[in-house]
Amino acid sequence: MEFIELEKIYRQKDDKFIRLLNAVRNRSATAGDLSWLNEQYRPNFEPKENDFYIYLTATNEQADNINARELNKLTSKLFTFKAKTSGDFGKEYLPTAELLALKSGAQIMMLNNDSSDRWINGTVGKILSIKKDDENEYCITAKLQNGRRVSIYPYTWDIFRYYLDGKEIQSETVGSFTQFPVRLAFAITIHKSQGKTFDRIIIDIGKGAFAHGQVYVALSRATALSGTILKKRIHKKHIIMDFKVMDFLTKYKYRISRQEMPIAKKVELIKKAIEEKKKLKIIYLKTNDEKSTRIITPELVGDLQYANKTFLGMAGYCFERGDKRVFRVDRILKIELI
Repeated sequence: MEFIELEKIYRQKDDKFIRLLNAVRNRSATAGDLSWLNEQYRPNFEPKENDFYIYLTATNEQADNINARELNKLTSKLFTFKAKTSGDFGKEYLPTAELLALKSGAQIMMLNNDSSDRWINGTVGKILSIKKDDENEYCITAKLQNGRRVSIYPYTWDIFRYYLDGKEIQSETVGSFTQFPVRLAFAITIHKSQGKTFDRIIIDIGKGAFAHGQVYVALSRATALSGTILKKRIHKKHIIMDFKVMDFLTKYKYRISRQEMPIAKKVELIKKAIEEKKKLKIIYLKTNDEKSTRIITPELVGDLQYANKTFLGMAGYCFERGDKRVFRVDRILKIELI
């Protein structure tokens, strides 16, 4: 297999927050990390109107209850729109509700990429009005989070079946679903928030996280920690990781590293740096998939011991830590003289 690793981060800019997210992702978050994160714990927080906060919940039941509660608070008229479905469009593929209940003042999320680039999938807004236009079609007028007013009409999603025609892949439409491309967005589940970006979120894990990566996904939807509110404190037990995946990833990266530069070659380079009194730049990978770049002045390389176990290691001064450190040679992904 070819291994492709995405390294550029677009959603967040703050290095401290990025480091925290990486620590949560690979379950290496320290007590200090969690203490800093839990400074956002505000159990009694209630968002103000037009703040565009969105609740991220662990379960569908939580999200549904919050959406129903907030919708009921609105005194405007309730509209219920029934979707049109044709062909083979299974319920598991429904992008929004078949019976969509909406009111003016409701917070919504867009569920498609608009052909006129007025919004993208995940854009949050607030309904200003629901009424029929000059052609007697219902139209939703909404104010998006960026301040733009837009008119929203029903949208059709298609389901395709792909098949091989000779040597070419062909497709045909086997089902369609027509509905307003919105959903109530006072709250959504963490699962359904994947791929979305929000400036302001309220994370409520209820009785606790229960899926691998759930807390990481929730936190990483935010552009900054300052826009994140925690209804429940996050503890180490809530950070769940699939160690089989982590084990596969780290071992695979080690194997690629050995193919690019065998361990014997790395040892030769370390010995050369020691003899010539040069520094080394290394990319070091721990078994929890935590990767770091270090500048090292190597002092020795050979068999070392830790906890009564012998391993091939390099000892030297680490400029990042400002102290002498020991590194396992087999965990060095990349190494170069500087």
